[in-house]
Amino acid sequence: MFGLHEFMRAGTEVSPHRPSTALATGGIYSHTRNPLYLALTLVYLGIAAATDDLWLLPLTVPLLVVTRYGVIWREERYLRVRFGEKYRHYKERVRRWI
Repeated sequence: MFGLHEFMRAGTEVSPHRPSTALATGGIYSHTRNPLYLALTLVYLGIAAATDDLWLLPLTVPLLVVTRYGVIWREERYLRVRFGEKYRHYKERVRRWI
């Protein structure tokens, strides 16, 4: 919810299929560059724990690998081209996960 709010506050698109018009760097994005993916990972782990389906826990590693290299890598490449130095400075200040 905080991540979505920051996208709206920055005046940019939430949908990854639409062009970004601004960088969201405030709020939760000043602590982590990927709060939405972090939240989804925590929800996944919470569901595994709540349903006592602990066999889901080892699947967290491939989930994170696919998220990192299949999704985040592409997004970062796009943002690097779209926002240049501004994005590079943001990456230097803020860690990817926590």
